[in-house]
Amino acid sequence: MRRKIDNRSVILIILIATFTLLSYVFDQLVIRNEDKLRTQDIKYQNLFTERKSLESLSTQIMNYSNDIYMQSTDTLENRNIWLKQYMLLNNKDIKNKNFRENFIDGYDLSQFLKNQIIDYFKDCLQMSGLAELELSDMFAYYQRILPEFKNWYSDGTHYSNNYTNWKMVFNNNLSVFNTKDYDYYMKANENNSFDSFKLKNWFDLINFGNLVLKNIFDIQYKITDDNIIVLKKISEIEIQMNEILTEIKKTSAFKNYYILSSIFSQIVSLLILLILFRHLLLNIKSRK
Repeated sequence: MRRKIDNRSVILIILIATFTLLSYVFDQLVIRNEDKLRTQDIKYQNLFTERKSLESLSTQIMNYSNDIYMQSTDTLENRNIWLKQYMLLNNKDIKNKNFRENFIDGYDLSQFLKNQIIDYFKDCLQMSGLAELELSDMFAYYQRILPEFKNWYSDGTHYSNNYTNWKMVFNNNLSVFNTKDYDYYMKANENNSFDSFKLKNWFDLINFGNLVLKNIFDIQYKITDDNIIVLKKISEIEIQMNEILTEIKKTSAFKNYYILSSIFSQIVSLLILLILFRHLLLNIKSRK
């Protein structure tokens, strides 16, 4: 004998199916939001790492700039001491007063002063060479780990290459030189041969060294501009990080909402199921 299901039982079964389906939907939404949270967290961590790298770069740029400035300043403080003493030594009036008698016999004071001028010039060239090496290494490293600065240095046009562009420095200031021949001074430096130098050439050598140092100072302004670019990028990244944090909070709130909704749907479904069982049992008893 077929038993006829009453309308109330049908309604209860439909309600159970509906809340069960809702619970499943909410569970899927929870999974989706967890995936979204993982993606957002990865983006945040990547930005955090990039920001740390940029902060490190900014610190290195500032430390480098300060170090170069201090070294250049210390060197400039003594830029004319040896030349002035050499000029004093070669002054005819002083020579007539037996100026050399104040020094130890056999000590070549003139050669000593020349050597000091040569050392000053060599120190200026060495300082500019080390400055270029340190700065180029720093930028070459960071352009590899920071996509934002790809080809920042490797295209060969970066201003750090001008540290050792001594010919450019010389030719841009020809008016200050007595002998307007760059190769003349560089060959003398390379061969360590200054015997043919006259007083005017020693003037030129000091001026050349001073201009090399001035070129270092001029490049410092460009380094500061680069650091401003880095700081702006850090600011942009921090804005993006804050936006991601806001999205993470929203996504997390929705996830919790969906979890609670899923639990609520399951509880309601179980409750209706109990009501259905009770209803069926009462029907069975009433038919006996």
